[in-house]
Amino acid sequence: MPLGGKPVLNWSVEAFMASGAASIIVVVPAEDVEKTTFAAPVQVVAGGTNRSDSVVNGLREIVGNPSDIVMIHDAARPLLEAKHVNALLTSLETHPAAIMALALT
Repeated sequence: MPLGGKPVLNWSVEAFMASGAASIIVVVPAEDVEKTTFAAPVQVVAGGTNRSDSVVNGLREIVGNPSDIVMIHDAARPLLEAKHVNALLTSLETHPAAIMALALT
């Protein structure tokens, strides 16, 4: 579904890419895996039957240092920008966890 001239999912992927993510795992419904394509560093994996199963499927694909930062974002909440991701990363420099909340005006 497009929003602002591009698919909703692209808003999130582009925000994480712009903030320098080393790898991005995109979880989509199983029937959409083959038709969802992004260039590296994006990996597309099949989701589960509910949100928590989908998160677990994405987490299982993580490769690397267990102390790496893991960020989970529901792309159904569109218009994510790199400045949002960077604010969370800054917060994680001094806190063990962070969550983004924006005021609705």
